[in-house]
Amino acid sequence: MSLSRLWHQQGKKEEARQLLAEIYTWFTEGFDTKDLQDAAALLIGLGGSIEEPQSQQVPEHPSAGRKTHSPISITTFPPAAPHRSAELHLLPDCLFRNEGEYWTLTFQGTLCRVKDSRGMPYLAQLLKNPTTEFHALALVRGSANPQEDEPATASSERARVNVTRAIRAAIKKITASHPTLGQHLIHAIKTGTFCSYTPDPHQPYSWQV
Repeated sequence: MSLSRLWHQQGKKEEARQLLAEIYTWFTEGFDTKDLQDAAALLIGLGGSIEEPQSQQVPEHPSAGRKTHSPISITTFPPAAPHRSAELHLLPDCLFRNEGEYWTLTFQGTLCRVKDSRGMPYLAQLLKNPTTEFHALALVRGSANPQEDEPATASSERARVNVTRAIRAAIKKITASHPTLGQHLIHAIKTGTFCSYTPDPHQPYSWQV
């Protein structure tokens, strides 16, 4: 949505509307969140429209002597899946960007949106600093210093356990939406007391976070 706002400010109203309209259709839930409400308002302001979810009805089959009932309305939503679109070329090849309650991810020509969780900022910090080892406490504290000058303590061990759990849970969510990126992270992310992002040196990736 930030890119759409930028284009709107630059006078690229039609491009901003098309991009925001496509992104808005990706969502199947969370329409009462502030981010999506703001997106809907911006889209309408750009001259777009908000489509209501399509509904289908189960037809009645009344039989003689039986009481008939009103048809049941079933709301259907498009499946959540990675996206390949004409707008993808406008985004970096490797993107891991927070946009409020969701993160926008692009990798190897596929784009997806993943809901925020505790492990996502940890992953972002590692991707931004490939091959750098971050102490688990540094990730928890959001420290600019990857090495914490602190001996092994209860807090250090607790950070190791919690960071490892949070990163694994985040990768699991990413894999469900973007299997290729998920598999890449499974092999390239190292967790423990020290965590790092160590991709194959023959296939380096430059992430924008």
